[in-house]
Amino acid sequence: MGERTDGDEERSPDEASGDSEDVEALVREYLNRRGSGEEVDFEEYTRKLPELESELRGVLDRIGRELLVRPDAETVADGESLILGDFRILGRIGAGGMASVYEAEQVSLNRRVALKVLPSHLSFSDEAVMSFRREAEAGGRQAHPGIVSVYAAGEHEGAHYIAQELVEGGRTLAGMLEEQRARETLPTGYFREVARLVREVALALQHAHDSGVIHRDVKPSNILLTPEDRPRLTDFGLAKVEGAMALSRTGDFTGTPYYMSPEQAMSRRVPITASTDIFSLGVTCYELLTLERPFDGESSHEVLTKVVFHEPRDPRRVNPRVPRDLAIICLKAMEKRPEKRYADMASFADDLGRFLDGETILAHPVGAGARLWRRVRRNPAVSSLGGLAFLLLILVVFVLPWVVLKAERDQRLAVEAESRKSQAVIGFLQTILSSPRPGAKGREVRVVEVLERAAREIDSWEAADPEVEAVLRSTIARTYAALGHAPEALEQYRAAHERSRRAVGERDPGTIYHGQCLAIFLNQIGRPGEAETLGREVYQAQREALGADHPDTLKSLATLVDALRAQGRLPEAETLIDELLERRRRVLGGEDPKTLGTLQLFASLRLQQGRHEEAERLFRELIDSRTRVLGADHHDTILSRSHLARVLVGQRRYPEARRLYEELLETTAGPPEHDPSLLPLLRLRYGQCLLEQKDYPAAEPQLLAAHEQFRRSHGTEHRHTRSTLRQLVRLHVEQEQPEQAEEYRVLLTGSDVTGKE
Repeated sequence: MGERTDGDEERSPDEASGDSEDVEALVREYLNRRGSGEEVDFEEYTRKLPELESELRGVLDRIGRELLVRPDAETVADGESLILGDFRILGRIGAGGMASVYEAEQVSLNRRVALKVLPSHLSFSDEAVMSFRREAEAGGRQAHPGIVSVYAAGEHEGAHYIAQELVEGGRTLAGMLEEQRARETLPTGYFREVARLVREVALALQHAHDSGVIHRDVKPSNILLTPEDRPRLTDFGLAKVEGAMALSRTGDFTGTPYYMSPEQAMSRRVPITASTDIFSLGVTCYELLTLERPFDGESSHEVLTKVVFHEPRDPRRVNPRVPRDLAIICLKAMEKRPEKRYADMASFADDLGRFLDGETILAHPVGAGARLWRRVRRNPAVSSLGGLAFLLLILVVFVLPWVVLKAERDQRLAVEAESRKSQAVIGFLQTILSSPRPGAKGREVRVVEVLERAAREIDSWEAADPEVEAVLRSTIARTYAALGHAPEALEQYRAAHERSRRAVGERDPGTIYHGQCLAIFLNQIGRPGEAETLGREVYQAQREALGADHPDTLKSLATLVDALRAQGRLPEAETLIDELLERRRRVLGGEDPKTLGTLQLFASLRLQQGRHEEAERLFRELIDSRTRVLGADHHDTILSRSHLARVLVGQRRYPEARRLYEELLETTAGPPEHDPSLLPLLRLRYGQCLLEQKDYPAAEPQLLAAHEQFRRSHGTEHRHTRSTLRQLVRLHVEQEQPEQAEEYRVLLTGSDVTGKE
């Protein structure tokens, strides 16, 4: 025999058995993912065991080709049939990704039924079988004329089936929509017919909710129409059934993207309530009214992003013929926040009934103020008159009070001079706010356009008082920063500081103030070296002018601490934190919010030093104090709890950390009471926690949601936006998905004013 190479070594029985177990495990994983409705990359599995690729490919290929029943038109026409237990299959009605539906005869009762059959390759999937059984259980609980009845469910020779009521014609609301899209004009009475159909579906869903079933996949294709055009709800395959064993973890990604509620789209690990069906039925109503989907896109990610962040257009802007009251009812059901929607399906149906009866509906249109707030909050960079109002508010809040305070603080200035400054500010505002001519030539004016105009005006403003100019530039910088335009904000902060320094000198309170603003912003965008240099100058000037214990001096000391921590100079930072904490305790007391904020810095430093036990003790003390002083739901309390979760991750106490993150996400998922960056920051940290556990399917939606929110609120170059990209790169690298990883690497290239995190 020739000399054997490593690749020719004989395999022991144990090794061969191990190979079989590996193949079996991969096949089961493949089937479970297919059974849950996930799009699975076939090649992904053949790459996992390269030495057994041929065997694995053969198994998967054979399973993929299997079909349970194949009744074709010729076979049925020849009088042949297929028997499945008590059922004789007559012909195929339709097929979906999870099952095929046949018209069949139940022999023992001599009645026609719709027989839903799980394909044989999915019978190997525990998740697919459980989902199939769940559909039978959910449908079997219902006895309502608006819900397709389930007669029986069972298994015959390994084939799982559900026998349900046969709705003649097989027409769905999705089919009706296609018919209407093909018409040139809508028929007379169409909108009243839509109101009637949606009302009947709402009543059917109320019955389901009362029986403990949430559908979770309400959409036109799951609503059948009888020959008399009565709607019948079907397909409870994704239903959540009260009292049944959970099919999926709370908040898992379930449903059809176009019709998902925001809470489903965000994959929040919080209980999904009946309100999610209200949203989905509202989307269905919208599509029926306008013949357009309210949220559309070229990919699921794009669609889900719109579901979460974009307000739907008013149906009347899509089709002016839509009755006003129907549009209001529809948008009420589609509110982003569940508590803003109808309280239940019965209330939804009642309002539709009022419309049909010609009575006054209870829903009210969203007011102009609310619409403005939504536009600014969800997409602050793009708005027309709303954007101008937002800018005006910022200017009024920051500029005019500063002028008044300056007058009180600096008695050397004459009243006439102050008056001229105020007039200059007013004249400037009038020039800027009137120049864009919003609405001219059919275009909307963005806030950024107004800011750019303001910056140009200041550059050429010969009559500008240097101090007023500095305040205006600082205000413009702050607004740019709020919109996520870091480079423009940095330019204006620098200009404000330099203008004040040249006009009134290094030690003037105004110059020191603008220097402090610039140092804080440099820290925020990840330039701690520059922040430290400027911060030391500002701190020394404030200490000399205001005293060591003045609030502004202590604020600058905290900025200096942040800069040192960001550079990893932890011993120096610790010395300054000790000094800062001692001063604030002495001046303000132990439970003043600013003192507690310093304690947070100290605990964070311990976390950064890897001293987890001490960090845990400090954060727990801090949480107790902040809960007592500020309340459990206060932003600062939540922030302390999130830092405690990071400590638990550092200690590898992952289950505790996950539970804490899930509680925090639930707390911040409601009204926008908190800093808008808090929720995405929690998602980022939670995603990192999940990455540490290699729970990639759970981590990815958290990181994607965090990235989208940071990108919208802080811009593409903010350190948190870029941090989410880095985590997404890591996620795909660890999963050996180089193409996806490269997509996120590309987003990290280019100009980076933020530096490293």
